[in-house]
Amino acid sequence: LKTETHVKLNIPTPTLTVEPQSSLFTGDSVTLRCEVDQSQDGWEFLWYKNSNTESTEAANKTIDSVKVSDGGEYRCRARRRGLYTNYSEPVTVTIYGKYFHLRWTNALSYFPLSRKQ
Repeated sequence: LKTETHVKLNIPTPTLTVEPQSSLFTGDSVTLRCEVDQSQDGWEFLWYKNSNTESTEAANKTIDSVKVSDGGEYRCRARRRGLYTNYSEPVTVTIYGKYFHLRWTNALSYFPLSRKQ
């Protein structure tokens, strides 16, 4: 008689949040939080940007002074004792450059369009 034991693993999916918001200007600060709905400790967090593995670090990823190149699609997941969670839903971070508006003097007052002969 053969006995089979099936173990169903409940694989968590982390929640990725962005504070203060996902649209920022260059120089702003942003924190991405990867939260796993589990009571267990010992999670190691993996961060992905535009599908590339960016880093392995804590659950919070803070960029103190964002650059335009920091923009993109972020995901995270966690691992613990060799087991991985699912990937989080992606969050798109958009960084806008700061533009300085110049005030132009009316050039027509200096360069008339037509001259009377």
